[in-house]
Amino acid sequence: MEQLSKRQAEKIYHEQLWKYLNDEQKVCLQLFQRCLCMPFREFHTALENRLKRKIQLLEFGQTKKLTAEYLNHHPMPQWTDIQKLIQSARLHHS
Repeated sequence: MEQLSKRQAEKIYHEQLWKYLNDEQKVCLQLFQRCLCMPFREFHTALENRLKRKIQLLEFGQTKKLTAEYLNHHPMPQWTDIQKLIQSARLHHS
């Protein structure tokens, strides 16, 4: 998966584009990126909702396990999917 640059992630964060995404979209955007694109609390809540269970903070130290659990029930997003999410959020933001 391609990665957003730190600058791109910061722009998404500060423009609050994540506010225009549903839980599934937030997880698709953030779970596969190294740089935080939204407040951690938003990502944490969205991931709990999608996995339908509480997630302890220490589990985020093992992102490979969380990613594998997510991918057991959802398809791996493609980079073009991520780009479309960002574009769609920007349209709603404008």
